Amino acid sequence: MHTPPASRSKPTPTHELPFGATLRKLLLIIPASFALPVIVLLLIASYLSNTVGPNPDSSPMSTRAIVRRIAPVAQLVVASGPRMAEKWNAASLSAAAPTPNAQAKTPATAHAPVGGTSASAMLTLARRKNCLTCHTADHKVVGPAYEAVAEKYAGKPGAEQMLVNAVLHGHVGTWGQVPTPAEPGTNSIELPSAYFDFPMSNAMTLAEPIDYAELICELVRKRQQTSPKRLGEPGPDAGQVRELFTAAAQAPDHGLILPWRFVHVSDAGRQRLGEAFVQALLERDPDATAQQRSEARAKAARAPFLALAIARPHDDASPEIPPRERLVSLGCALQNMLLLAHAHGFGAGLVSGQAMESRALRDLFRLADNEQAVCFIAVGTVAKAKTSRVRPSPVDFVETL
Repeated sequence: MHTPPASRSKPTPTHELPFGATLRKLLLIIPASFALPVIVLLLIASYLSNTVGPNPDSSPMSTRAIVRRIAPVAQLVVASGPRMAEKWNAASLSAAAPTPNAQAKTPATAHAPVGGTSASAMLTLARRKNCLTCHTADHKVVGPAYEAVAEKYAGKPGAEQMLVNAVLHGHVGTWGQVPTPAEPGTNSIELPSAYFDFPMSNAMTLAEPIDYAELICELVRKRQQTSPKRLGEPGPDAGQVRELFTAAAQAPDHGLILPWRFVHVSDAGRQRLGEAFVQALLERDPDATAQQRSEARAKAARAPFLALAIARPHDDASPEIPPRERLVSLGCALQNMLLLAHAHGFGAGLVSGQAMESRALRDLFRLADNEQAVCFIAVGTVAKAKTSRVRPSPVDFVETL
């Protein structure tokens, strides 16, 4: 087979995203009025090549999944119009211009060019790494908006490498006390250099709405039980605590009877809770040692946020609602709180024990005769993470009738 001379072939640099060179050539020869359709077609192709193509982190996608991925790009076409055509042309043409020392860059240190298809690739990377659980382009969620990051570090020497290190190794303190987990599996070459530029924020904004099903699925999958012993400061602030209880209120509630309630244990109430734990221990074991009593008392001081979940399995006002439905409702309320705590970057867990049945605990929380202490929910910053346990597969618990 005849091989063309090397001089006739100019391979695309290894750091350049698919279709980048083709896009720039087309932009230089076609009228601006035709630029947007061409960009969109290439953007879709690049989007799929980055998402569906051979990638050790991805698996073959179904037709429905591909359509779901393309939908945000279609929305971009509908919403953009001539104004966005000019912006996308400007961004892409800017990327087409050679940069100083471009030839000196090597594949080991070079980044993808900013503009055009790289915006889509950056959005794909952000979604694949679950960045959009905590960040958006233009407003704070758990972490800062990308626009705020761009404004803070624009023009500062070494800022790009600092951000890359923060993503790779995790960090805390720059934007608050909620820690950003490390992403050691991310290649530093694929991290976007356009924290500082237009296309990243623009692509993320125009690609909304976010695929919430995908994000929620990932949130549920990554949530794990965290013992109060491993939860420290900072905990949720007053606004976040209110959000947690508001999330609980969204639980299913047959008949809207509100068959449960919560008691938030304040800092001032921790000492009384500790004494109740000691009394609960003595109810079970009158001969408990001083060390055992001290350990029981210390449980009340764990986790910055602590609340007791109380169920009302039955009452005279709604006898038609059975206890099992009431407990399911409380379980849903607790799961809502756990998921939201995880979305805020906290660890959370449920804890019960023999003290739930004690007279001391019932008296402290003023439980009515038809009420039952179910468990405590604890929320805080994870001091030491543990490996997630292996979850069962649907084949282990699902049958077909």
